[in-house]
Amino acid sequence: MDRNNLDKELSPYLRQHASNPVHWQGWHKDVFAEAARLNRLVFLSIGYSTCHWCHVMAEESFADPEIARFLNDHFVSIKVDREERPDVDQIFMEVCLAFHGHGGWPLNLILTPERQPVFAGTYYPPRSRNGRIGLLEILQQIQDMWRVDPQKIILNAGEISAALSSPEHLTAGKQSLQKTDWLMAYQALQTSYDTIYGGFGNAPKFPLTNHYFYLMQYSFYQDNNEALEMTKNSLKKMYHSGLFDYISFGFHRYSTDRKWHIPHFEKMLYDQALLLLAYAQIYQRTQDELFRKIGRQIADYMKHHLTNSDGVFFSALDADSQGEEGKYYTWEYTELKKILSDQDLFFMEKFFSVTAEGNYLDEATRNRTGRNHFILKGFTDASHQEHWNTLRSLLQNLRDQRVPPQRDEKILTDWNALTILALAYAGGAFRDPDLLAMAKRGAHFFQTNLKNHNRIFHRFFQSHAGIDGMLDDYAFLGRAYLELYKQSGQMNYLSEAKRWTDIAIDLFWNDQGFFFSTSTDSEHLLYKRPVNLYDSALPAGNSVMLENLILLSKITRHKEYQKKAEKQMTFLHHDAQRMPSSLTRMLSAASGLIWGTYEVIVAAREDDRQADEILTALRAMYHPAMVLIESRFPSAKAANPEINGLIPELNSQPPINGKTTIYVCRNFVCQQPVFTIQEAMAVIKR
Repeated sequence: MDRNNLDKELSPYLRQHASNPVHWQGWHKDVFAEAARLNRLVFLSIGYSTCHWCHVMAEESFADPEIARFLNDHFVSIKVDREERPDVDQIFMEVCLAFHGHGGWPLNLILTPERQPVFAGTYYPPRSRNGRIGLLEILQQIQDMWRVDPQKIILNAGEISAALSSPEHLTAGKQSLQKTDWLMAYQALQTSYDTIYGGFGNAPKFPLTNHYFYLMQYSFYQDNNEALEMTKNSLKKMYHSGLFDYISFGFHRYSTDRKWHIPHFEKMLYDQALLLLAYAQIYQRTQDELFRKIGRQIADYMKHHLTNSDGVFFSALDADSQGEEGKYYTWEYTELKKILSDQDLFFMEKFFSVTAEGNYLDEATRNRTGRNHFILKGFTDASHQEHWNTLRSLLQNLRDQRVPPQRDEKILTDWNALTILALAYAGGAFRDPDLLAMAKRGAHFFQTNLKNHNRIFHRFFQSHAGIDGMLDDYAFLGRAYLELYKQSGQMNYLSEAKRWTDIAIDLFWNDQGFFFSTSTDSEHLLYKRPVNLYDSALPAGNSVMLENLILLSKITRHKEYQKKAEKQMTFLHHDAQRMPSSLTRMLSAASGLIWGTYEVIVAAREDDRQADEILTALRAMYHPAMVLIESRFPSAKAANPEINGLIPELNSQPPINGKTTIYVCRNFVCQQPVFTIQEAMAVIKR
């Protein structure tokens, strides 16, 4: 432990800290063993490569010679990339929440050599200032206590671990989710909804796409226009704001103010994926071309800025460049005045909120910085869009000459799977085969590079696959394959979805009715195997597994999937009543059993063009109760061998007289077959 060893790690975030004078180590068993041998406490710092406040703390504290010397003399220091090790992050974020009621990144903890928590917090200045204790003082005080009475610290840490070992959120429900439980989340969302600026809560404000997926379903099942308006208003406000980058496209991570004006500038792959999915669904629901335009712009951003040569997707772009947040994205008024004509400058002032004094405020002080961030007020006619298209090209060329933010180029299975899912879905919603082709290309990479027999790896970077896959990897990849099957009809995708769902059940399922975050043979972390039930910026793996189980039960007709889904819904009943707005993606998934489904089977010969037209139209619809099953036959009588292996029952529902035939079933009870999409929709509407 006499040197910084992060240069041996693959994580871009850890490598950012390889030049720190702190003797950082990666998260490895032998590091904790060395801490025990030296009888030292462990200083654990968790962050990610695009985290602005992680950069601030690195510059202020971890580059500070005095702080580094104290850490090196008295602690064993460990750095963790939360995106590589979400399991470690989840466990210790729970510790921070228990200590303070809130958390964030950088997440900093002091642990015993046995990994039990002594202290937890987030950002701290290097030394005490403005009434806030500094990192050095925290380290000194805890080290003094460890030197005087280590057994007392060990005892207290053990009591903290014991208190955390039986969390309230693992309280099982006593009955399955009912329609009344499903509807409760809407009331909770109404309470926190911002009627003026859209979104939920005050500041900071995150996209929270899981809420919109639920609201669109609520609007559909309850014929409720208010829920739809909440979604439409929020998604429009997020676009007509500072959250969207109008030059290169793509959404920034979140807004520091209620109006969506001042973002944190990092761009995360998972945000682009989930927002693309949200805009695709709201386009299906409304047919408003603005939403399709936004969705295409998100996909364009991912294609040109986050896609590697193999067709998979990088993780993120940093908020900072040249040591300053937002410098790449913001403009001084004098800079704009030099490059734009008076007419163009007036246009930017009128439509993009540009001012001479600057509209971009410092997050901490809320003072003007003298720089402008483009905040679109909205165009009033087509000529404005044409004018902007010309200016955008000019500004893009100028911005390309700047030092860009650092890109985190690791490939994460869970985030890529969400992206594949979103691209495939949007391909159907927008009737755009190029988006489906992007999704297929990404899926091919995972089939050849990130699996090892019956296991998935979590991360791929610089030709190295590593880190055992966790629940989110299996759940999201399974859901991506299900969407690829829906959008393409190719049975190999259904086979892959079933395969990885079955493996996930073996590795993560608990018979009480939930999935652990880590596998049966995973590394022991602190006091338990972590469990995440709650949807946040990302859907919980448990929510997506519930959706996978329900979809597979409807498609394959295997009852064991539905039994497990029902068991999950019973287990989650307690939390759905207690805090429904934290489970909105889970509720969206559960709708398939709560409200029932229509299994729509399109049986056709392999070369039937009419079937292609029917399937394209069905895929473009928003109908959350419809489970679309494509069944192709080599000839009018020959059974499809792929169907025999996965859904043998479909062989008894062939194309009649060689014509494309649509079988509409309600919870497995089928109506008389029909031959046109109009006839099929008439049955569904009944």
